[in-house]
Amino acid sequence: MLRVSALPTFAMRWLIPRLPEIQREQPRLELRILTASTPIEQFRMDVDAVISGPARQPGWVGKPFLREARLPVLSPELLRKCPLRAPADLERHTLLHAATLREAWPHWFAAANVSELKPASEQVFEHFYFAIQAALEGLGVIMGPVALISDELCAGRLVAPIRGPVVKTRGYFFYAPERMTAAPAVAAIRASLMRAGRLTESEFRSLSLGKRVLTRRSVAGSWALPAVS
Repeated sequence: MLRVSALPTFAMRWLIPRLPEIQREQPRLELRILTASTPIEQFRMDVDAVISGPARQPGWVGKPFLREARLPVLSPELLRKCPLRAPADLERHTLLHAATLREAWPHWFAAANVSELKPASEQVFEHFYFAIQAALEGLGVIMGPVALISDELCAGRLVAPIRGPVVKTRGYFFYAPERMTAAPAVAAIRASLMRAGRLTESEFRSLSLGKRVLTRRSVAGSWALPAVS
């Protein structure tokens, strides 16, 4: 058994949906997933491994396995009701925030050179997975970490109508205590996560920007996630 700590949204949106494949690859390995609200809490837990963003923790060794980027996304139904063709169109939309990611929209506004833009309204949710669900229900536009909504983008349940900018982030890392980095169970789950991460990124590359909406069915243009720096 391997106890792995992950942030709640990552566990719900990316890790758990991929557990069946990981279990097929590692049938003798049992994963017990525990969650914490912050990376600081994760490294204080009694666990064998941690999945989190970039961090420097004495005694832990991390390896990146999934790249990440952010851009505005919304439901197709909301897009039909209220077009979103350029950053300025966000003035007519409700922006959805997660309390733990309040800097996401300001960073994107700065990158898009619209720092003074005022949306029609804003709504803040305690956790990011609540904000994702709100976007799926057509309540507004979310600054979506693409890896965590890849299934929705591929299925067309969420769309990204603005070509850019795409805000790069450092992605997700698998951490293990230095004394355990070579342990068979740790090496096995790390290898499975690396394969799953590559598959997710290949899905991103298969998506196209046709009619300025990011969906798998689009036929013109292309995009890819940035490399982890």
